[in-house]
Amino acid sequence: MSKEREDGDCFKVAANIIACYGMNLLADEAARDAIKMLKSLGISSDELWLCHGLVTRATDGREHTHAWIEIAGNWLVLDYSNGHRCLTPTSVYYDAGLITKEHLEKYNATQARRKLVNYETYGPWHDLFEAKGESDE
Repeated sequence: MSKEREDGDCFKVAANIIACYGMNLLADEAARDAIKMLKSLGISSDELWLCHGLVTRATDGREHTHAWIEIAGNWLVLDYSNGHRCLTPTSVYYDAGLITKEHLEKYNATQARRKLVNYETYGPWHDLFEAKGESDE
């Protein structure tokens, strides 16, 4: 992608996981680690959702945009951004980040790949998130 985010890698990592999984494409180290783990669990690319949402940091209460992967049917979130290796129940992740459906967009692999090509950025791709101005800190 031509546009990089300087304030974190969540959009890049999450996009690389969903775009490269099952396609034998090159990915960065965090995405490769996540893909390897997902394959070891028998998770197919059809079960993955790329999520963009507004989250609230517990440390200071500030809202910011964030990206992660959800595993459909397993109720799990995978977040390998910014050096983290997080696999946690969706409910725990949403509660911790105060994530609501009103501030959330989900994309399957096909939709995500189209958005990557059309927008030439890892995200976010929805106007709802543009007003906040911050991302992935």
